[in-house]
Amino acid sequence: MNKFRNIFTIRYASVLMLFAVALLFTFSSQVQSLGSKSEKELFFEPVINQLAIRGVSKEFIDKLMNDENTNFNEKLVKINVISGMTKSNSPYEKLYNAASVKKSKTFLEENDSVLTEAQEKYGVPKEIITSLLWIETKHGDYLGNNHLPSVFLSVAMAGETDYKNQNIQNLTNSFEGNSDELPELLVKLNQRTKKKVDWALNELVSLEKLDKVCPKPANKLYGSWAGAFGMPQFLPSSYLQWAVDGDGNGKIDLFNKVDAIYSVANYLKTNGWKTESPEAQRTAVFHYNNSTDYVNAVLTLAEKIKI
Repeated sequence: MNKFRNIFTIRYASVLMLFAVALLFTFSSQVQSLGSKSEKELFFEPVINQLAIRGVSKEFIDKLMNDENTNFNEKLVKINVISGMTKSNSPYEKLYNAASVKKSKTFLEENDSVLTEAQEKYGVPKEIITSLLWIETKHGDYLGNNHLPSVFLSVAMAGETDYKNQNIQNLTNSFEGNSDELPELLVKLNQRTKKKVDWALNELVSLEKLDKVCPKPANKLYGSWAGAFGMPQFLPSSYLQWAVDGDGNGKIDLFNKVDAIYSVANYLKTNGWKTESPEAQRTAVFHYNNSTDYVNAVLTLAEKIKI
């Protein structure tokens, strides 16, 4: 009797399980027919909604969401929002040491022809171009391995409550000043968060425009944690404004040495470089990277590699 009861119980449970699976399948099919959203789409929904408001096409958004490399990285939210808000040692000093000078002189000699052409066209010294490209990417040897769409999508999420609170905690933990100064710093963090979210959204808008003209698809671009790519480390918006076709092949490829050299020269010239004005020169380089230490490093290395 007990044996029969056990068999019945097992068969009954099996029937129930099959019925449950059938119901689940039916429900899943209904959801799919209604247009289910992927996990990524649901997660990035606040950003996607803002991009739609800014005129980014559904096709481009789908392109980013369907790319397996698109992901959220909380570290990118932290470093892009908090970086520079607390004191830190200059990372540039080692970039104009003896080894840097030697490498930059070699680059200068090997590419003298194209560097001289760019210098003559834009009025920016070849030593400055060489120096800047070294400090940005070691003349193309270190281009960055961050997926660009993921950088901007991640930073665009910085205004969401969870990540705002996390950055408050991160900044509080790293703060070493007077405790009375912390409230004011947290106010600045809130302002900076809003600014960075807007920045990231604008770069995503630029990324769609770049996708139509850049030799490499936007969803396949990799670069720095700050969203810059290529030898000169341009942002998508910078590419659209200042990148130029240096070798005349009809394409603007910042991974191409000639295009990179011409683009740096054009950038500095357009942003105020003047041969006769050291102040204007510093302003132009500062526009490239808003850091006095960076400006000093570019100018110092350029001076050291003069032949």
